[in-house]
Amino acid sequence: MKGTRWPTIPSWLAGVRIVFGAILLVDGVLEFQTGTYQVFVSLLYSNASVSPDPLRAILVFAAGLIGHQPAVWNATLAATEITLGLGILLGVCAQVCLVACLPLFLGIWIFGQGLGLPLAAGTTDINSGPIYLLLALVLLLGHSWERWSLFEWIRPGGAVAPRRRVVVGAGAVVVLVAISALSWGSVRAVQRQPGVSGPPAVGGAALAFDAQTNEDVLFGGCNYLVCSNTTWLWDGHRWLASTGQQGPPQMGYAGAAYSAKMRAIVMFGGATEQGLGPALNSTWVWAQGWHRLTADGPPAGRRFPAVAYDPSSQQLVLFGGDNAAGRPLSGTYVMGRTGWRRLKLAHEPPARTAAAMAWDPSLKALLLYGGSNGSARLGGTWAWNGRAWTRLQSRISPGPLAYVAMSTDPTDSGVLLYAGAGADQRTWRWGRGGWTPAQVTGPTPPVYSFMAMAAAPSGRGVLLVGGATSSGAGFSNQTWLWNGSGWNRIS
Repeated sequence: MKGTRWPTIPSWLAGVRIVFGAILLVDGVLEFQTGTYQVFVSLLYSNASVSPDPLRAILVFAAGLIGHQPAVWNATLAATEITLGLGILLGVCAQVCLVACLPLFLGIWIFGQGLGLPLAAGTTDINSGPIYLLLALVLLLGHSWERWSLFEWIRPGGAVAPRRRVVVGAGAVVVLVAISALSWGSVRAVQRQPGVSGPPAVGGAALAFDAQTNEDVLFGGCNYLVCSNTTWLWDGHRWLASTGQQGPPQMGYAGAAYSAKMRAIVMFGGATEQGLGPALNSTWVWAQGWHRLTADGPPAGRRFPAVAYDPSSQQLVLFGGDNAAGRPLSGTYVMGRTGWRRLKLAHEPPARTAAAMAWDPSLKALLLYGGSNGSARLGGTWAWNGRAWTRLQSRISPGPLAYVAMSTDPTDSGVLLYAGAGADQRTWRWGRGGWTPAQVTGPTPPVYSFMAMAAAPSGRGVLLVGGATSSGAGFSNQTWLWNGSGWNRIS
């Protein structure tokens, strides 16, 4: 009915509105801290791992999108909360601010808090998103802005002219911009700088091809003195050092592979202190920056695990490795919706470390080769079809090898192996159901162990980086490219 007014707004409801606005204001300012945006994307990946497939796909897409500039996205969210907090606190356009809170906190609950992780076993935490959402809805329906607002303070008991509303609103915006400008100095985006000479001379670095950006990502590695924590990007022409974000510690001997389902590179395990420190069980995700992933059921800490992506099951697969005492480990692990999970299999390869694994497009299976059982090098080729392991036979083979490198070979849709310690013939190819020594023209990389290998950008071949030199004199900082018929040093 025309002229009908809501009942007098209780003072406690207006007080709740002021407190709510103050909480949002403080929360927004705190979100400008450097440490906040560094875990922004990892939260999305963590929540994706415990979400059902439709929501999981959305979360992975959002993580990949936000991962390009996580600091900017985080600062935008912080500035939004500051804006809404000021408006609700002062009663300036509070109605609009409360309406804006509804989709904001619904989105935060879905994306940032993973629906309170209701699908994770034993989880009952609903997080703050739905609480803020319901509180904003109550304050909105209760017309809480009609009492104890800035407008009422300016002109008690009377309406404020529209022009004065504009002036006060503009003043609030100026204050917001000033706060944001002062806080923006903490925002740093991922930067790429040309490397003077490329990665240092190390072995045991983690290398994987990032299909999202069409470049190879190299992390860490160790020599006799120190391990590295630098990330290097190969764009097909030169190495670029990635700076501007914190990431994994100085470490080497981790396993890494690109997950098409997560649209990111996943790295697991490794060790610090030249590889002699504790074996790590941390999971890191590279999506234009490193993000620590809190995943359920991670495998025990290990060095030299074999890690590869299985397109047939859309899962990341991990096998073997060794602990800090050097004891080889067994077990087949996959990363799915709920994080890491060990598969209960009746038959699988014996425990081993320093093996290699890669996807064979023609066989439509992952190939596992080589490794060490702690006392001897191992041979034998195993295939994982997404459900079971099968021992494959080959008329000839590279023989017992450890610290071997292997990758899908885009030049012939097969698998390329570069033999490690104990090898006479260095370059091998798997195709048509068996191993054949590659007929190499020209020189070969002067390394025999701890090298890193992955497909090169734009399908141009296979990249091989670093490793211990054949002469035993140290480590290599060379980059080599396999073009289908021979090796060429490119850096």
